[in-house]
Amino acid sequence: MKRMFVIGCLLSFAGAARGDDVAAGKLIYAQHCVVCHGVTGKGDGPSGKALNPRPADFATATGDEAEWIKATKLGSKAVGKPPGMDGFAGKLTDAQIRDVVAFARTFKK
Repeated sequence: MKRMFVIGCLLSFAGAARGDDVAAGKLIYAQHCVVCHGVTGKGDGPSGKALNPRPADFATATGDEAEWIKATKLGSKAVGKPPGMDGFAGKLTDAQIRDVVAFARTFKK
């Protein structure tokens, strides 16, 4: 029984290190993304309302997870979108980017 608990703990740490932790992504989103993308991911954050082009509405945004990761890391222009968002490669680790994308994708209907 004790051995199964240890294995379970190791597997959960491996997932977090890999970067698909929605809870961690929510914290990163609150710190770096909410100001433009808004609390509900609609692109209506306090700063986002004044931007042209407007930030992505995650509920209707297109692209697969890999594209979202690339846009978050390198900026929207890197995926053929208007150059409204700078990349976070210098501010977030790859795992943190995967975490925040995992959270942002929860807005998708």
